[in-house]
Amino acid sequence: MSLVIQAVLFVGFPVAAQWGARKYKALRFLGPIVLCYLFGIALGNLVFMNTELATTFTEATVLLAIPLLLFTTDFRAWLRIARPAVISFTLAAVAVIITAATATLILAGPHDWQMAGMTVGVYTGGTPNMSAIGIALGVPDETFVLLNGADVILSGVYLLFLLSIAQRVLGKFLPAFDYSRLGDDFDDGTRNDFGWRHVLAAVGLSILSSGVAVGIVYLFVPDLPIAAVILAITTVGILASFAPKIRNFPGTFETGEFLLLVFAVAVGTLANVRRLVGAFGEVFLFVAIVLIGAILLHY
Repeated sequence: MSLVIQAVLFVGFPVAAQWGARKYKALRFLGPIVLCYLFGIALGNLVFMNTELATTFTEATVLLAIPLLLFTTDFRAWLRIARPAVISFTLAAVAVIITAATATLILAGPHDWQMAGMTVGVYTGGTPNMSAIGIALGVPDETFVLLNGADVILSGVYLLFLLSIAQRVLGKFLPAFDYSRLGDDFDDGTRNDFGWRHVLAAVGLSILSSGVAVGIVYLFVPDLPIAAVILAITTVGILASFAPKIRNFPGTFETGEFLLLVFAVAVGTLANVRRLVGAFGEVFLFVAIVLIGAILLHY
């Protein structure tokens, strides 16, 4: 397959996945991220793909998505609800760290230490964290896809619990959240009024902030270790969010989410189906121990 066609598929299918998830209930249940993983896996195992291009896409999309997802963060709003939120988040993070370490010690698989880092990342900061940590730790592509798949299944079950009986069950011993503390100017970061110009400008901002971060790392560590680069990009993205014009710029968060879908297609093409089938049970068990254990500890 030519590089141009491959690149078009990487970028084009996420558009189709988002459209399909909005239009069809079954696809909406799976979600665009799962659709992109499945498409990438099918593409990579049925058609010859250029692995170098796929690897470039996986790395570039994550590095560009990180600042875009952070630009809309409103830390001032966080400060208004700081005490209960920080306590809850800290306890959740500690719970995930404990259960991830426990799963690693119990199962003792060759990639469990990497999965421990990724599960801590995904359950404290979502898929962007998991993607960044996976790249920083050099996680095999199959392991990444399997872990994400296991997380989708188990988190889906937990989400079903949250949407059905959780409020009645947990409401018996947990206080209701006081939304008035958010303030009238609270912003959830989502935007609907943006177009291609905003998207291109958002990507430009991301490239600029990533370039600044890479430059800072290069001054201290010329060989540019990926972990240091990701930490620097994250820091610059957070600092940029304090600028109102950047934080309120339309389309930054949505563009970051789209880049993660491109990442899902690209990384899916690098996964080997035979390895996926053979290793799924172990990965599923690992994620189950971490997620269920962390939920129980946190509650």
